[in-house]
Amino acid sequence: FISTLNAQSSNQEFRATWVITWEHISSGSTVEQNKARVIEILDNHKKANMTSVLFQVRQGGTAYYESSYEPWGSYAGYSYPGYDPLEYAVEEAHKRGLELHAWFNVFSVSSTRSGTVADEHPEWICRDENGNPMTAYRAASPGLAAVRDYTIDVAMEIVRNYDIDGLHLDYVRWNEYDTDDMTDPMTPLEQESKLDGFFSKERINKFNSVTSTNRFIYDVEHPFSYGVPSGFSTWEDWRRWSVTEFVKTLHDSIQAVKSWVRLTPAALGKYKYGGTSGWNGYYIVFQDAALWFNEGYVDQLTPMHYHWLTGNDLYNHISSDWEPNIQQGINEGRLYSCGPGSYRLADNNVWGNHVGMVEKNREKEWVDGFQFFSYGSWKGYNYWEEAASTFFNNKVKVRNAYFIAEPSAPNLALNKIDSLSYEITITPDVSETEDQWYAIYRSEDDILDVNNDIIIDIHFGNTAYLVNEIFSGNQNFNGSYEYFATTLNRHWNESAISNSETTDLIPSLAPTIVTSTPAENEVVDISQVIVIEFSKSMNIDSFTDIISITPEVQINSLTWSDENRTLSIDTDNFVYATSYTLVIDSTAEDVNGVQLDGDGNGIPGDSFILNFQTGAADIFPPLVTANNPENNDLNVDIASIITVEFDEKVDDQTLAGNGIKLWNNYFPIDFSYLHTETPDGRSVISIQPNDLLDISTTYKLTLGASISDILGNALGEEINIIFTTSRFLYEETTMIENFTNPGDWKQPSYSGSTTGIFESGTHFEYTEEISLPASSSKKVGKLSYLWDENADAFLLREYLSGGTPQSTYFDTSYVLQSYVFGDGSNNQYRFCIDEFQGGGWGDHEVSKWVTIDWHGWRLIEWQLNDPNSVGTWFCDEILTGSYFRVDSYQLTKSETGLISGAVYFDDLRAVKKYYIPTDVDETNENIPDEFVLFQNYPNPFNPSTVIRYSIPAVDALSSVEVQHVTLTIFDILGREVATLVNKVQEPGTYEVEFQAGSLSSGIYFYKLEAGKFIAIKKLMLMK
Repeated sequence: FISTLNAQSSNQEFRATWVITWEHISSGSTVEQNKARVIEILDNHKKANMTSVLFQVRQGGTAYYESSYEPWGSYAGYSYPGYDPLEYAVEEAHKRGLELHAWFNVFSVSSTRSGTVADEHPEWICRDENGNPMTAYRAASPGLAAVRDYTIDVAMEIVRNYDIDGLHLDYVRWNEYDTDDMTDPMTPLEQESKLDGFFSKERINKFNSVTSTNRFIYDVEHPFSYGVPSGFSTWEDWRRWSVTEFVKTLHDSIQAVKSWVRLTPAALGKYKYGGTSGWNGYYIVFQDAALWFNEGYVDQLTPMHYHWLTGNDLYNHISSDWEPNIQQGINEGRLYSCGPGSYRLADNNVWGNHVGMVEKNREKEWVDGFQFFSYGSWKGYNYWEEAASTFFNNKVKVRNAYFIAEPSAPNLALNKIDSLSYEITITPDVSETEDQWYAIYRSEDDILDVNNDIIIDIHFGNTAYLVNEIFSGNQNFNGSYEYFATTLNRHWNESAISNSETTDLIPSLAPTIVTSTPAENEVVDISQVIVIEFSKSMNIDSFTDIISITPEVQINSLTWSDENRTLSIDTDNFVYATSYTLVIDSTAEDVNGVQLDGDGNGIPGDSFILNFQTGAADIFPPLVTANNPENNDLNVDIASIITVEFDEKVDDQTLAGNGIKLWNNYFPIDFSYLHTETPDGRSVISIQPNDLLDISTTYKLTLGASISDILGNALGEEINIIFTTSRFLYEETTMIENFTNPGDWKQPSYSGSTTGIFESGTHFEYTEEISLPASSSKKVGKLSYLWDENADAFLLREYLSGGTPQSTYFDTSYVLQSYVFGDGSNNQYRFCIDEFQGGGWGDHEVSKWVTIDWHGWRLIEWQLNDPNSVGTWFCDEILTGSYFRVDSYQLTKSETGLISGAVYFDDLRAVKKYYIPTDVDETNENIPDEFVLFQNYPNPFNPSTVIRYSIPAVDALSSVEVQHVTLTIFDILGREVATLVNKVQEPGTYEVEFQAGSLSSGIYFYKLEAGKFIAIKKLMLMK
């Protein structure tokens, strides 16, 4: 494979991670150990070609620097740690050419340690509607001038006393807490270290519910009882003004003291996205970050984009939510950088999406870089070198936000040490007496370009310094380099270029072989793939017809990896007990046209010769190379097809009998299996339980010790795969295919008559009750099928065991919901409900008919106090005094008189919903609430099957958000075999038919990607 990462188009980009207090300091460590942590953090940032570090110095109202206002924080042991962490970090960052931004938590003052805001000024803490102060998760009120003034004084002490490059404001907003949160809160230390930026769906829903307990968004000077503060039309306007006033005043203060210190707010990732019904900064916590950016109250906007897990998702969000609202700030040249949540990529097992998030969002010209949350996640993946070799593959400088002045250019001197080593000395101009940034550039041509020539070093200081440039001789460039330098002031305004100096011809040594697999004279398995590692990048075209293996073996393919400089040689299987010689001819060339030095003697033009031999026989048992589910998997679908893959072909006869067992504790489970072979000769065993597995049950799959390869080499010991099942949406759906012929259903178990829905005395026959597993604790019942050949309608009735109508009832404030899968048959569907009015259950309340003229899933809703509400979104006053219970569902025949078709009922539930009137036209379409990829039906299948999926709107009341959707089929080796969908789709539910007539039997996977949603499921083709 060849890396396809785009080359970066500019040498300007902001790059940083957030470093939390506990990453850089511990009260249980010595001074030297804590300093070593700081050094490691900064060295890692430099390894990754980053420009900056966001270093936390204020947390919960405590300090991690010498403060005259606030006490030392918990991770410093609440006392002076023996050094000043901020002073030390700034000094060491600058030594490495890195900016340091002091990360400052603003209005979150949760610590009650002596000397903190919460301890000394309890009157500053936010209050609820009743005037009660917060007793946990304490936040100071931005609405109080005393709070704003004090917090500015604390911040300005840092600006004045430390040579920081930026002040990074976190929690610069009103708090999100309400009175419920004061019950059973986190521990004080957990509250103090609680992170900002991403909130659960439950908390977001709570903001939008009228039953939410009142929030702490008032203070002693602005209680709820006083009404909206004078001069403002709404509370919201006052709250946004108060935060903006703090930011504006702080920015003015910084500019008056050190104008180069960039003020950066950690804004919530969603600005106005979702409006008043979604989580965002503007409406929910009264943070108007776009205004700050446009008016120049901040110098760089650094949102926390933690909701999005792919580059396309983040790109689409900033295009729709941020870009239209920050045009003034963009036009005036202020910096905007994206804030991916690395910890969420790790939690969702999509760490590799970092590449796409960076590459895609570089397409926005106004995106100036990235700050990742957090350092700890990157450290866990040891991601520094990998980032530097991929999406951060060159050093960069920070773009200037404002032009202040052009500094004077430095002087450059070049001293040759030997043919591969040079010394570069940079001497600042005598007029530059203050500390500045300096950049050294290397050019491969006669055009000296500060935007595209390679930066080899960024330096901070005001005295002459030296940089060593040492080459290995394995560089792809073959020629002379020209060097020049520039000065960049603290605002990153860049000088004209210095004088330039040119090297002699830098030798490009002949390519050699670094390693080979197999090694010289190694005994190998007959399935060996040969991998050769070269010392430098090779011209892959030069490999054509120059590689031979004796005795002759067919070479199937050659695969070059530019990243690893390796050539993989795939062949047909070798023969046992045979000596082989592989030769790569001397005419193989590197990218500069220099021929191979096969024997490593320093002289090009030598062939590479490798001798190895195969074993006398295959004495190794087959090995399990992959299984799905994995051992101890705790989240396996109850309809899962279990796949086990071996590294070679196994004897099918050894699988039969007791070769494979599936157990539920001590009881065997019946199953069938399919044995297929991959193109390269490996066995894949697909095990299908004959019935659905039970939910939340532990199972064991045993592969017997007698399973062997085709040469008789047996496993020798049992292999056990333990897994636990989970809830699976599709298999909890009851399907009725033909309303006149129950087919395999048993004969009616009893009969009877009903009144209310049909005329008195109408006779119905009952089939055996079939289970409809409950998806809500409010409902546990059975679904029975009732029919009458003379009637115009068919009744689906819900019962508890024993035939008694279910006793659970719902008050009139509930909405009854059922997902219905339609086949376009024009059957009609309605709810049938008993009403209780205080004296007993009355006649049936029947909703209006809904014609099933759609294909796929649709959510049907009925407001229980309005029989005409089915299928509509509406606003209605909450009534009391009446209750309803689910009695049945009813279906008509089709308009053509045919009594057939497929109708599914899924996820029946009663929920309280409160709708807020909006100016947006309401729609009668039922939009899904969440992404769902359903199991294909039928499964197993031959030759076609249907795949369904749902795409939600942003939420029920906001504008529809389109998604780019891909639905792709892969074989068991991960190769793409079909793309069923690749387009933008509106919210809704869709079904796609997959025709697999040209494919062979076996296990396949289908993958849905829609924005940040990614889901994969298995399907089995059996011919």
